[in-house]
Amino acid sequence: MVSQTLEERGGRIEATASMRKHTDHSPLVITIWGQHNAPSSPSRFFDISLLSEEKSKQEMLDAWVGSHPLPPSNEVDWLTWLEAATGRVMMCNARLSKEKNAPKVRV
Repeated sequence: MVSQTLEERGGRIEATASMRKHTDHSPLVITIWGQHNAPSSPSRFFDISLLSEEKSKQEMLDAWVGSHPLPPSNEVDWLTWLEAATGRVMMCNARLSKEKNAPKVRV
């Protein structure tokens, strides 16, 4: 696993185990090359509190299914299907979170 802050730096990240010398632990060497500036858009986080609200949970389940109710039958299409489904859920979650946290206007 790589921390989100490290991943946001972009480029390629390589982790290799170093040789054990005086301990039973294997230190990791992390090499990063490529883009080293954080992206201009902030990271999106999944608002898990929305899962306790039935309406929000159902909207995210509907986003997961999208217009393709069944996952692909072969291994080649799984990655594309999974990335699209995850993207739909994240966009739905961001919208619902924004709506939930928007200031309430009183009349």
